[in-house]
Amino acid sequence: MHLLTATPGAVSNGDEAIDLGQSPGDIVLLTVADSDLACFASAAAALGDGGPTVRLANLLQLKHPYSVDLYVEKVIAHAKFVCVVLLGGKSYWPYGIDEIANIARERGIAFAAIADGREDDPDLRCASTLPPDICDRLRDYLRQGGIANATSFLKTAAQVAGFDAGMPDAPVPVADAGLYLPGVERPMLDQVKAGWVAGRPTALFLFYRALLIAGTLEAVNAMIDGLEQAGLNVLPVHVRALREPFVRDFLQTLMDAAQPDVILNATAFAASAPGEPRTPSILERADCPILQTLFASAEQSAWAASARGLGPRDLAMHIALPEVDGRLFTRAVAFKAAARFDARTECSIVVPQVLPNRVNFAAQLAASWAKLRRAPVNDRRIALILANYPNKDGRIGNGVGLDTPESAAAILSALTDAGYVTGDAPRDGAALMDVMTRGVTNACPGRAAEVMLPLEQYEAAFMRLPEAARQAVTDRWGIRRPIPSCGTRHSTCRSIALARSRSRSSPLAAIISIPKAAITTPPCRRRTAIWPSTSGWRRNFAPMP
Repeated sequence: MHLLTATPGAVSNGDEAIDLGQSPGDIVLLTVADSDLACFASAAAALGDGGPTVRLANLLQLKHPYSVDLYVEKVIAHAKFVCVVLLGGKSYWPYGIDEIANIARERGIAFAAIADGREDDPDLRCASTLPPDICDRLRDYLRQGGIANATSFLKTAAQVAGFDAGMPDAPVPVADAGLYLPGVERPMLDQVKAGWVAGRPTALFLFYRALLIAGTLEAVNAMIDGLEQAGLNVLPVHVRALREPFVRDFLQTLMDAAQPDVILNATAFAASAPGEPRTPSILERADCPILQTLFASAEQSAWAASARGLGPRDLAMHIALPEVDGRLFTRAVAFKAAARFDARTECSIVVPQVLPNRVNFAAQLAASWAKLRRAPVNDRRIALILANYPNKDGRIGNGVGLDTPESAAAILSALTDAGYVTGDAPRDGAALMDVMTRGVTNACPGRAAEVMLPLEQYEAAFMRLPEAARQAVTDRWGIRRPIPSCGTRHSTCRSIALARSRSRSSPLAAIISIPKAAITTPPCRRRTAIWPSTSGWRRNFAPMP
């Protein structure tokens, strides 16, 4: 088997077998939270020399079973105290828990398997060798977080392992939510608002409390700066998790006082679960657009080299689940980067590192949504974009297990109820599909298009694309001359339809179907015509991708 050797200061995704290369230590802590590792590295330094040795590692690097076997053999088997902190319970890392539990019982190693959440995990408690009261105390330190609590955690672990590292303090409470203002400890709302500009929209920006208590705030500060440069007053809030009771109460009071125009959320998960009755998120009470961003769990180089982009973990936690709550994904704005290698704990300290252009995109998008929210309903232009699959009309708007046409018709009805003028737009899925298939479709490309995009307008829009994108389209599809025009009612890319009200002056409810292209294939010229055809609606509110 091919075995990778960890390089100090590098970040591994753990998909391949890897030897972390750590020497044995008296106390071993494994967690998925990079912010916790940063806190514990500082706490280990605070203990000083002469005490127990500490080893830290991110268990995401130990996903491969052979990686687990090596780490258990080389590090865990020689430790006196081991703690594994899991988000999601034992099912998240079952092989690792079982192997550590076996060696701990075999060699008399103190082992605490702890769930990182409000609810305990019976399987993790059964795997532990320490008494429940000690596990609960350790869990309290972890739940509160911060360097002070990490230091007391290590002192408790040292006592259990037979060392004298000093008496641990009781867990120091840290609020589950609070305002953030760089350079100000525990700021109040008036202090945050003192830096605001009168008349600007307000953006509520949410990020994890763990970043605050670990002091790894570079990405947070960059996002705040980006939002301010986009013309927004920023209300930064750190939270433990949106489901925490204190967090919900805090946010409700804060949103009542600040009245945000847009929310940008950098925390994971959702209030609702797929397939279950919908549970409204606390953020929905602000009645404003809720955008989702993330500080990715992968390195930028790995993300850029992957055709899929983000990994399964980020896709699930930050895109798929938040969509259940109706959040609008922007893009990843930061990626993992090793800030330094901590020689004392033999662990790479990882922090989120931002990409400025992606921060600017998310900030400008938030500003556009805030502007749209403040615009009168009659000044808004709404487009519904449906997927389109080749060859058959029956594949227009196709979604496995979903009735997309009926959902689109329901959205049109909801728009009417909200005051939008939708004219004679279809009110059920069958009527919608009848309208969609009257013009050009995949099965019948010869029908006439009702609305055309002049070639000159398309050419001007095409020239605004980045040079690399223009060249890729030209290399794949040739020059533009064979295309006399591109239709926005039914374009030959192959299918695009607009179902609009009879009055040309009323807001349009657009139903657009576009082909699903391969990731690596540049869009054809007729497909690129879709976006300039609708940009007239969007240019005053949202940036063109």
